[in-house]
Amino acid sequence: MLAWSFVFMLTIIIHTTDSLTYALRLGGLRARRIGLALTVAGMLLLVSRTSNMAQGPLLGGMVDQAKAAIRAGGANVRLELYMHGVLLAATVGTMIAIILYPTVVRMSARWIVHLEHTGSIPALVRYLMVHNR
Repeated sequence: MLAWSFVFMLTIIIHTTDSLTYALRLGGLRARRIGLALTVAGMLLLVSRTSNMAQGPLLGGMVDQAKAAIRAGGANVRLELYMHGVLLAATVGTMIAIILYPTVVRMSARWIVHLEHTGSIPALVRYLMVHNR
């Protein structure tokens, strides 16, 4: 059950970050700094791809366990329920991104301008922490 919830969360993260990279690119276009926006979007996609690498073996393990349970004695393993859950998690992740899209576009335009000014992401975080009080 723990593996299932972990796969569910990874699927949400993957679909949310994939969808929000488009908002980041649009924010960079509006700030007229598309090159920097594409770089930051690439870093965000790296999080998504890393989650996808962790998700694949977990999902494959669930399929292997279901096949082994069926061979051992025909235990009632609801693999299709798990697969439907993965599809539900993908839908939830995309819906979260749809809700956050306008906000991320506006905020990413500001973040990209500040990132160009500060020069690095840790300096940007420090700048935003100090100046947003």
